[in-house]
Amino acid sequence: MKPLDIATLQNYFPATAGVIGSDALADCLAVFAQQAEPSITDFPTLAADQPAAKNYLYLEDLAKLECLTVLSSDAPMLPPMTATELGQVDDPVNLKLPVQPHVFILRSAWPIDEIWHMLAQSPAQTPPKKIGAKETFIAVFRDAQQEDSKVSVWPLSEGAYKFIEHLMSEPVFAFAADTALRAEADLPLDIVLMEMVDAKLFSSSAL
Repeated sequence: MKPLDIATLQNYFPATAGVIGSDALADCLAVFAQQAEPSITDFPTLAADQPAAKNYLYLEDLAKLECLTVLSSDAPMLPPMTATELGQVDDPVNLKLPVQPHVFILRSAWPIDEIWHMLAQSPAQTPPKKIGAKETFIAVFRDAQQEDSKVSVWPLSEGAYKFIEHLMSEPVFAFAADTALRAEADLPLDIVLMEMVDAKLFSSSAL
């Protein structure tokens, strides 16, 4: 992780910086300077406390999303579980799905992925103030299908979110599936599972 300065914060949090401005970034940096071990995970709260953020209710979640993209890009990619390995499991009860260390999830009351994409694609665009609430579930991960394994932001349904969330604490498929289906009864779990395997979100259970 790079030393924290204005340029680094602008690089790590371009959309957030565009909302609150350079003066607010400088105020956040001043707080960091007083901490023994400053961490970018503290930045979303600091940014949301800035006067410049008061009209942007989604600001803290926007900063959280950008923070996760940084953490994901710095996390390792372990050998992934493959469709072949998945197909060799004789009983789903015995299936374990360790989530890759570069996978992070975020739940927001705002369409934070849409806001992030909009501001990332058009940095000069005026940040929206009035935006309707929309419960949103997101996965952030290093995408092995992109050049240099760039970070992707992937929208999830509530059931898929609950599935990954459970696996992060206990990588047992049967229990995670039960949690997911209780959150979303009509979740096509077989399709969701294969999409996640294709995206290499799980490490090989042989590790």
